Amino acid sequence: MVSPLAASLIVGPSYTLRWHQQVRDGVVCCNLEAERIIGLADHPIWSKQLLETARAMADTEKPIGVMIGDLRSGNGICLSDRCNQESVLNDGFWGINSAAITLEYDRQMLQRARAGLACWHQCFGARARYVFWYLFGQQVHDRLAGRYINDTGYRHLTFNYVDVVANLPDLDIVDLSPFLCMPMHEVNRLFIDRNSHPSRIGYLLLNGLLCENLSPQDAYHLAVAEVEADLIALAQQIVSQKNGPVILTGHSIWLDTLSRYLGASGAKRLAEVGLILAPLEQAPGQASIKEICTGLDLSSCAIIVLSAGGADLTPVLAKAFDTTTAAWHELPCIDWESAASSIIVERKEHIKFNRLNTTLPVHTNIINCVLEAPMVELGPEGIPSWAGLKHLMQVIASEQVPLCKLATQSQSKPTLTGSYHIEGDVLLTNSGMAFLIGENHSILKYVSGELVPTQASLDDFNSSIAEQLKIAQQSGISYVHIIFPDKQSVMQEIFPIKSPRRLGDLYLNHLNPALRPYVIYPVDVLAQQSQAAFYPLDSHMTDQGSLMVLRLMLDAIEIKAEDALDRIATRITKLQRRTGDLGEKFTPSLHQNGLMLDCDWPLTEVRSPGDFNNGMIDILFSPEAPVHKTVLVLGDSYFRVMLKHLSAIFTRVVCLYTSSLPREMISLIRPDILFIGTVEHTLSNTKSDSETDSFPSYLHLWDGTDTAIDREFLSAWDAVTSPTTEKSQAYFTAKGVGENITTKATTTAAKTSAAPTNTINRKLPLKGLIATHHLYRWGGSELVAIELAEALRQRTCNISIYSPFAEVKFLDEALGSDIRVFTAPEQIQLQQFDFVYCQHQTLSRIIPQQKGDFPFRGSLPVFIYNHLSPFEQFEFPGPFIEEQLADIIMCNSQETARRLSMFGSRFTDTLLFPNPAPESFEAPVETHARYQLKRLLSVSSHLPKELDTAFSILREQGIEVTRIGAPDNERRVQPGDISSHDAVVTIGKTVQYALRSKRPIFCYDYLGGPGWVDSNNREVAGEANFSGRSHPRHLSPETIVQELLGGFSRAFSEVQGFAADLLAPYHQEKLLDDLLERIHTQKSCLSKLHQIDKDQWPEIRRRWAHEADIYHLLDRTFLAGNPYGGKIHASVPIFKKRVLEQPYYF
Repeated sequence: MVSPLAASLIVGPSYTLRWHQQVRDGVVCCNLEAERIIGLADHPIWSKQLLETARAMADTEKPIGVMIGDLRSGNGICLSDRCNQESVLNDGFWGINSAAITLEYDRQMLQRARAGLACWHQCFGARARYVFWYLFGQQVHDRLAGRYINDTGYRHLTFNYVDVVANLPDLDIVDLSPFLCMPMHEVNRLFIDRNSHPSRIGYLLLNGLLCENLSPQDAYHLAVAEVEADLIALAQQIVSQKNGPVILTGHSIWLDTLSRYLGASGAKRLAEVGLILAPLEQAPGQASIKEICTGLDLSSCAIIVLSAGGADLTPVLAKAFDTTTAAWHELPCIDWESAASSIIVERKEHIKFNRLNTTLPVHTNIINCVLEAPMVELGPEGIPSWAGLKHLMQVIASEQVPLCKLATQSQSKPTLTGSYHIEGDVLLTNSGMAFLIGENHSILKYVSGELVPTQASLDDFNSSIAEQLKIAQQSGISYVHIIFPDKQSVMQEIFPIKSPRRLGDLYLNHLNPALRPYVIYPVDVLAQQSQAAFYPLDSHMTDQGSLMVLRLMLDAIEIKAEDALDRIATRITKLQRRTGDLGEKFTPSLHQNGLMLDCDWPLTEVRSPGDFNNGMIDILFSPEAPVHKTVLVLGDSYFRVMLKHLSAIFTRVVCLYTSSLPREMISLIRPDILFIGTVEHTLSNTKSDSETDSFPSYLHLWDGTDTAIDREFLSAWDAVTSPTTEKSQAYFTAKGVGENITTKATTTAAKTSAAPTNTINRKLPLKGLIATHHLYRWGGSELVAIELAEALRQRTCNISIYSPFAEVKFLDEALGSDIRVFTAPEQIQLQQFDFVYCQHQTLSRIIPQQKGDFPFRGSLPVFIYNHLSPFEQFEFPGPFIEEQLADIIMCNSQETARRLSMFGSRFTDTLLFPNPAPESFEAPVETHARYQLKRLLSVSSHLPKELDTAFSILREQGIEVTRIGAPDNERRVQPGDISSHDAVVTIGKTVQYALRSKRPIFCYDYLGGPGWVDSNNREVAGEANFSGRSHPRHLSPETIVQELLGGFSRAFSEVQGFAADLLAPYHQEKLLDDLLERIHTQKSCLSKLHQIDKDQWPEIRRRWAHEADIYHLLDRTFLAGNPYGGKIHASVPIFKKRVLEQPYYF
């Protein structure tokens, strides 16, 4: 119950002493005068002096507020003879004695605190209102650091806020527990340090709670609003004075404190007015420097650097912002710590600057601060007070801090970094990836920015595209121009120059917007696809990369040929060892293995003799191709590697090796489709088509001598250059590509170019993506995802994984290192998959990252959502995406299905997928009864105390009990674990394992449970996923032992007699076959997304982006303080490197 009157006095330990000083110095406001805020540093709540001071200062009958500090404070008493004195109240024991920090002494200190509070209650009764400030703050900081976290949440061994408060029902205690349900990085705004000393927000909150009788929520929101308003006003002054956005970065306790004051939400609001916080060490819950810089033009921002001790942070800043060191040389830095040091020394405290790096040289251009004592908090760290924060922001907003920006890229040229060596025109990384950097095109100079294309070259490319389009349209020809990306443009993470410049971007940016739809530059698509786009020792694309580009080409001319494309994919199987055009440049030559396209369709190939570039001719006839059209291809060897791909689609393919469009060949060949290709590094040599020689003269001009033409080629060339003559028609008919197949082929083409449908060849392996939130330790959702991946791979499906929080060692042991694992949503192109399976709404991160018209146009995967809990909010549908996207919605129990139905009609039709067990757990029925329990298996990561005690009793009776689960044996359950024991005590997914293994299950854990699973309770328990929620009873250890021993024989016999149809829902292979059939069926249906009007797309995309932002915030909260965070972070580059470098045939 809230006290009806405001506190007239506030007493407590060091928090209250600081509060007194801040009110006295005018740093913070309070409804009480400073004299009515009494603090005795390091005094425990059972301090006799503290209680007597409060009694002496308190007004009769008026309320008081009592701040309770660290319950360990004064624990030195546990080591003294006075520990056992009858009197609870004592003095002489201040602070914390590390020798007395043990579990037993902690429990004694908790009991002493309760007894001390009883004395306070006896003295003040209902007049006193208590705030367990330190205990609350300790839990916040523990959770941020990932301490005392288990599967059920936070649990300290002794000091737990909710427990302590619940055990003091007679006291009027301010309820701070609602804040423990908020993101911890937001609650952290209440403190200035890990010792839970209040920030100004914290003091305003306490004033609202104790002096104004506000609710905790109202007091918090008012405090935050007041502080944010002041900070935003100061930020606006800074931005106005610097004439644009300002970035605050560096290493300083001042910057850390400002970040803590703001939290993620406050930092976002400051960024909206132009003041961007980018500390070198990412604040919990806030954006990293990489995230901040995404889409931000650094050159337009003023940069303010803060550096403890004036250390020169240039190399650290350059690495963090992915720039050169030269870009930072001219920027001064602000040194808060040195200014604070004199104040700390005057207070006779020892300096302890956490951000000071003495290994770095001192900067040559330091801006010194002039501070007053109230601007620095008590303590050795030099933490700025609220007055100190405001003061320095005012300094930054003045002319004392000059307007400085990063040096431009032209002033600071990129350099090669990393492990590599150069031989001739080729750069070879230590990982074995070769890049072409020389030849006649000065590739490295353009990539580094040393050279830039001339305006004439940019204009020539623009005019060439315009002229090519004009000719194609006049001739009634479909036309697309492809810029084949250089390897370094696609594989930027591996190339030794950071953020290499891409000529393709420069030429596209200069291109007339009306011409852009006719030019394909597939650099991002190739970078994101799961298969490798380039061979390690070749400048050309792999056959998988060529297939991806071919898909884009067909989409551009609106030809659908999914079956043929799938056929190509399944025929990239021929293993070949060769040097590649880059490998042969080394001495001795380097070799590589790669999978090549092995055609299984009838094909005639002829080629002009000689060994030239410009002037060579390839002709292909493919009678079984679905589209009866003549394709004219103009380009070089980058197109030649695609010719067999094209023959799977088109009946006639003619390829001319030329860098321009020879108009005479259009008139002669009369193509239906025109594809022209330019290699990216040759763009700088672009010339107008009007300056080129006629194509027939190339052979003679190149060599200077006539080249003999063989008869087979001459016949083919004669036919394709005079396609309407009777002689040519007879030739085409003999090759199976005559006009007599036109009707059939045109019909096929017409069908494939109609409204988009998702067709799938059931003979081909399915390509699937399994998306789940985290994969770094064994748990329920992890098992579901990994078992699904295993089973689908056994069915020859090509499976990839997306998990933003994955750990490489864990996944390598579970699935092997050959499975592709994506950790960033921008790496994924969903169109390459036949189906996508989603847990935890992970698709909400991926969908907004997709390019082009996806998912409103083109082929779509089947989207499958699985929900694994009826009460865990993380398993609930998101606000928008699932309802619009899901083709199949699954759930693990009827209980979950009922909960889902509450989200609307779309979620009433769900498919039950009740955590089925793999076939490897199947065991035969045992005909011999078992009467005695000898070996018991327990599987649990949240073992309740009563079960633990029961197991101890069983062991004393000679029964062997094996434990699997946290904290000591956290691993995967294997079939042998089940079969080698007589029975299993567990809940959840392990129940299905035991049912298939014909082992009796005692279903009981922290939620209770029915005990032995039998024919009477199996259905009800199964509806709740065998979680125990169906029978929320909690038993004593003795009762558990009695039920285990007394019911074992009957339970063993009953599980042997379970009918096959009762167990069928838990057979993974049956449910998976049904699911794959649904995928095939759904894939043939027209997606409802294709029926959405285009004018609705922007609003839908806006909502999807909003949902992605929500889950992005949840992800930050999830990672903040996660004890596995280091391993997860270290795994990201490994997974990314594998996606880029592992052999593409995996």
